[in-house]
Amino acid sequence: YHVCWGHNPGSDSKWNVDLGTLTMSGPQTVASFECTLGWPCDIQLTGVGLASTNKILLATSCGSAATTQFASLTATQQVTNSATDDAYALGTETAGPRGDSLFKVCWGHEPQADAAKHKIDLGAFTMNGPVTAAQACTLGQACSVGVTGTGLAISNSLKLQDSGTCTGAY
Repeated sequence: YHVCWGHNPGSDSKWNVDLGTLTMSGPQTVASFECTLGWPCDIQLTGVGLASTNKILLATSCGSAATTQFASLTATQQVTNSATDDAYALGTETAGPRGDSLFKVCWGHEPQADAAKHKIDLGAFTMNGPVTAAQACTLGQACSVGVTGTGLAISNSLKLQDSGTCTGAY
């Protein structure tokens, strides 16, 4: 940006003194960010003058202390790529809340540990994946397992496993 000055401008042609340039540091806003249950959740930003002191926060609203309730995801994260100060690795969520635009990605320049200082709303955050629920079938009878959720695709599959937990890593 150029900073222009005028004595009594009234019109664009009278802003005739160029005081210099103004650089606005910070990330660009994005319409939405998405992560998927069971996959690493990484958020990449673009912007000007990003710094190692920057943090993002997943919250219901920016500028408040209302953060998300994910089981494995880091809701507040400092920059994890120090070369460009633009990448945030939040972890891998396997059981947290899912849904379309339930949360926002909020940014702060030097917010420290204060959630209220993450005032810049960068866009909506969606956690894709199925809704977890106990299912029951009866041996010898037809069984149908229904799956609902957000961002489900034709490539998704189910697997029955006799151990207590599902395993595997990406």
